[in-house]
Amino acid sequence: MALTVTAVSATAAALTTTPAWAAGINVTMPGVPTPSTQAVTGENSGSVAAASSSGGVLTCVDTGAAKALTATGSVKVGTGVLDPIGSVTGLTFSNCTVSSQIATVTPQNLPWSLSTTGVTASGVTPG
Repeated sequence: MALTVTAVSATAAALTTTPAWAAGINVTMPGVPTPSTQAVTGENSGSVAAASSSGGVLTCVDTGAAKALTATGSVKVGTGVLDPIGSVTGLTFSNCTVSSQIATVTPQNLPWSLSTTGVTASGVTPG
């Protein structure tokens, strides 16, 4: 199911220092009633890399058969949805190494909040 997130536009009369997306955003999913909360899944496209505090580099490789990162969670669907717009309840990392040694990545303190940090541009909402 495709997920589209668009920012609610601010009116010219409301001049504040609060970012426009803080007033709420419109979250739509084709064929999904509003307001509601919907389960979502996602996966990366390509490899995932991160530096560790000890100086090593964690790399998880997308093999095609197994994605380097998959995620599950939920998203609020509706008009004027406030942050957090959803949550990440599960993450799985595959085919990971640190300094050429096989590594296991275990996410901690789930669920994680899913919040927006900017307005939607070209169909992408930063978060």
